[in-house]
Amino acid sequence: MAGKNLGYAAANNLAINLVKTKYAFILNLDTSFEEEAPKEIYLAIQFLNEDFTLLGPSIVDTNITLPSKFEEKSIVDKVDYLKSFALFINLRKIDFKPLFDENFFLFLEEIDLCKRVRDLGGKIYAVNKCYIYHDGKKSSGNNLEIDKCRNWHWIRSLFFYNKKHYGNFVAYRITTVKFFSSLIKFLFGYIFFKKNYSLIHKSGVEGLINAYYNKPSWRRPYE
Repeated sequence: MAGKNLGYAAANNLAINLVKTKYAFILNLDTSFEEEAPKEIYLAIQFLNEDFTLLGPSIVDTNITLPSKFEEKSIVDKVDYLKSFALFINLRKIDFKPLFDENFFLFLEEIDLCKRVRDLGGKIYAVNKCYIYHDGKKSSGNNLEIDKCRNWHWIRSLFFYNKKHYGNFVAYRITTVKFFSSLIKFLFGYIFFKKNYSLIHKSGVEGLINAYYNKPSWRRPYE
């Protein structure tokens, strides 16, 4: 549809703009879920009397051991953040557009969304018996080019998120440590002939320099 790699935030915005119903459900390709998961989301909506902005599953990692199905738990718990691999959105409660900030190409776009929702008084809930499993990296693969791109965007997004919400001082304070850590790891890999290790952390340094100069996100895998 888009004809190019828009990034996670922009691609979700494109799809959500086509939604004609009052709800939207983001579900990544690298997820799987139990048969009861949709029912649990429906029950949560009824329990909350539709008074929510975002809903998500309580299980966010394939390595987490499931609790007993007979364990007594509340239907939902109010939380500060959800992951966007499985995110149920009440579009009537969102007062801003675009939904996701497209300055984030990859990483932290959902954390930014959740913070903006909370800042405006929105309600975010985890559905306790909704089990949706996320097999990270499965949809994008795992190789050097992908890992370089991930590291570049992760550290850039970290700076941008903190600058946006907490100001320059906090953004520089948090990422300066990351900058020197990535630089040391890059040099270590270079000295000890760990080429891939060195290149991945070099990408982190480059991504942060890009952020410091306030340049648009440009790095894409295989481009």
